[in-house]
Formats: sequence, C-alpha cells, structure tokens
Amino acid sequence: MRYYDSSAAHLCFAVSADAARALLPDVTWMTPSRLARRALAVLSLYEHRCTTIGPYTEITLSVLVDDLWRPRPYDVAADLLRRVDLRRTGRYVLSLAATSEEARIVAEEIWGQPAVRTAAEADLMGRHITARSPGLGLAVEGRIGPGVRCLEADWVLYGRRNESTVRTLVRAHGKLRLHPGRDVRLRLDSAASGPLAGHLRALGIDGTRPMFVLSCPQLMLHRSAGAVLPR
Repeated sequence: MRYYDSSAAHLCFAVSADAARALLPDVTWMTPSRLARRALAVLSLYEHRCTTIGPYTEITLSVLVDDLWRPRPYDVAADLLRRVDLRRTGRYVLSLAATSEEARIVAEEIWGQPAVRTAAEADLMGRHITARSPGLGLAVEGRIGPGVRCLEADWVLYGRRNESTVRTLVRAHGKLRLHPGRDVRLRLDSAASGPLAGHLRALGIDGTRPMFVLSCPQLMLHRSAGAVLPR
C-alpha cells in the first residue's frame, strides 16, 4: 500500500518488560527489546489524507521485539545501521484501530495485525497534537515543542496469522523529529473497553506521559505485503 500524504506522531513509553512479554504471542522466540530493564511500547497516531484505499485515521499500539532467530542485547540499536529489508528486530503490533473498513481488512488479512474499525480524528501537523476516539475512549493531547532532526524511520512490523508470523516492511520519506514527551498526555476513559484499552492498562501507560515523541507532520509511506515467516 502507498501513502501519498500522511502525518504521524509516535509516543514512546518505557514499560515493564514482564508486562510487555505477557502481551506477546505465546512463543519462546519472541521477546521484547530491553532498554536497561524496561521495554518500549509505541502508540502510533496517523492521519492518512491520501492512500491507495482512501483517507483514514489510524491508531496503533506496538512493542519493540528482538531478533526472532538470535536475540541479543541491544539488537534494536545495531539493526538501525542496516537496511530495513535486512533487519530482524521490529515492532509487534498488539492492536490497531482504523476509521475505514478497507483499512481494517487490509491490516488483518494482509499484515496479520488485529484491527477494529472505529471513529477517530487526529491533528498532527502543528506543534500541538491531538487525537481522539470516542469509541476507544482514548484521547491524546499536548504540545511537542521544538525537536531535533532524526534519520528517516523505516521499520519492520510483525503480526500473526493463525500459527505463523507475518513480517511487513514500512519505508518512510519525511522529516522526522525527536521531541521530549513531558507536555503530551494520554488519557483513557474509565469505562473504555476493548483490546486497545486493555493493552494500555496492562502496560501501565494510561494517564502517563511518553519518554519522547517522534513526529513527522508530512510524510509518504510504502507498506509491503506481509511475508509469512517459518516461525
């Protein structure tokens, strides 16, 4: 799939490695990447204005995972030096919400990512970002302020289809910036239910501030078809 005009903000949280592992598939070879003694969870907010299947808003929760074949300390840092097609680390998608039925179907059937359709809106182009989904009971709001320029963030996403792991390459082109997360807050309604709400509570990030935010007010993306791995 091609995304010709999108905005993105990735909220990055340090979470309990044990809590993250409990949410991953029950296989011995998939483990969360550790930064010191913590794992990293990423809440990704997207405003897709022009794509292959039309415009939609997307909210995705994922956890960084180690090399699926030979996990080693600091895998993620070493992998950043490799081309995206050669990487073995990535982000395992715990849950995804999209505002169009086409996007939900593609996420589940092509990429192996558990997805729901829901109403949501996001404004990610300015210094003040917002994202709200009444159906999910989720709200993100805050000022990201000035940031420092980062390398373009290609990445690997993992999902599951039946008993197999699905690997998707994402290539991005845009001006990615790193911001402190102290002025951004994630809030979840007390009555919120569903997979995403349950995962956020299990990771302990309801009502917290991210360690940092990666933002890109305007970018283009290419997501490959999911490749089924022999795992």
